[in-house]
Amino acid sequence: MEMHQVRYFLALSRTLNFTRAADECNVAQPSLTRAIKLLETECGGPLFHRERQNTHLTEMGRMLHPHLSEIFEAALSTRRLAQEYSRLGRTPLRLGIMSTVAPDEFIDLIGAIKSRHPGIELHLSDSDAKSLRARLVEGQ
Repeated sequence: MEMHQVRYFLALSRTLNFTRAADECNVAQPSLTRAIKLLETECGGPLFHRERQNTHLTEMGRMLHPHLSEIFEAALSTRRLAQEYSRLGRTPLRLGIMSTVAPDEFIDLIGAIKSRHPGIELHLSDSDAKSLRARLVEGQ
């Protein structure tokens, strides 16, 4: 199952018209039709009843619709998260500080990081050297 097939399925289930769904997806209508047929083959049966001016979901199409919608939304969310991460829009940064070091030693560093990269999610951990080392080795 390809993501473009899922996108085409959702557009067709929304418009119930192959031409309008193809326009919405910016593809030629025969390409959309071919992708839907491949998806139907993979799913094991028709997802749409095709009647002249009355295209509508089959029972299997209605059953799969919420699952395919969820898959599509999860893919979009994953893509957005990856893009934010690659732009440092939303990147976690964990900083371990030994409790013996005065906080004023880190204030300028933290301020500089936050001003240059406002999307960084800074997590500070205050602990002793042994605990910090163990957490570093564990990838925390």
